[in-house]
Amino acid sequence: MNYRGRLSSGVIESPCTVVNVSAGGAQVNIARKLETLSVATLAIEGVGAFHARVVWQQGDRTGLQFLDDVRRVSERLFGIKEPVA
Repeated sequence: MNYRGRLSSGVIESPCTVVNVSAGGAQVNIARKLETLSVATLAIEGVGAFHARVVWQQGDRTGLQFLDDVRRVSERLFGIKEPVA
């Protein structure tokens, strides 16, 4: 899977490619160096924006942990809603 995205951290916004995504986070390819544990916003084209924390970076690949509620992320990414009791 490859989705176009934009990663914003502070006042800097950079294009990226989302190569893997789950309800817990994402892996992106981005040319920019990011500080580990910094907070960023990942906007995935056609899906929406998610608040995230940078948890690792190796070369151009960066791992993000979503800070939004997992149920909300799942609904936005996959259309999965919690069953109503």
